[in-house]
Amino acid sequence: MPLIAESAALRQLSAPTGRDVSMPAGCPAPAPAASPPPVCPDPDQVLADRRSVRQFAKRPIPAALLADAYRNAMSVERACWPPERHGDARLGLAVAAVHVDGLAKGIHTFSAAIAEFNHLAEPALVDELRLEYADSPALVLVYADRDRGLPRPSSYQNTLVRAGALGYAVLLSAMASGLRGCPFGRAMSEVSIVVSASQAGPVHHLFTLAIGWPAEAESPQQATG
Repeated sequence: MPLIAESAALRQLSAPTGRDVSMPAGCPAPAPAASPPPVCPDPDQVLADRRSVRQFAKRPIPAALLADAYRNAMSVERACWPPERHGDARLGLAVAAVHVDGLAKGIHTFSAAIAEFNHLAEPALVDELRLEYADSPALVLVYADRDRGLPRPSSYQNTLVRAGALGYAVLLSAMASGLRGCPFGRAMSEVSIVVSASQAGPVHHLFTLAIGWPAEAESPQQATG
């Protein structure tokens, strides 16, 4: 899995944003949570305790929490690879939403400019992705237009590293709120086709991250209810 250095910028991802976890504009308000939100751990503890989790609780993820993680990760990626020096890899983020409060089941692209998700439908594809990767409340999808923006000579391997770093930054940010996840390097052409239809040109799905609340954090009543 491509990694990024634990620089001061990345360590900020592990700190609580202090932002009220309300729904992005235009999204309906979710029903009150059945349990209080988790207490954000110390950033050092977040980094020390990181591990891959593939078993997830049924508890949904707030869409605003996911949007925060996406926005923070994209900001750090651009700080680590300034476009004026390394070119714009034109990386993007989407989510295959299964149990995300405020998002319908399906594929949604993310707009960092307005911190909102755009629904692309395709709920059937979400079920395929869950079988391919993990049965998680959400799957983070990293994609790129590698035909434009990067200076020559630029390699596909370089784009993969940057895509993996972006996905890993999403995970670090989400972990500060108690979420856990598992990265997957393999891509699916079906994701590229669906997301490309909403973009100015073809894109390539490069990296996937299964994300959700860890199963061990779920109470027996929640697990059976």
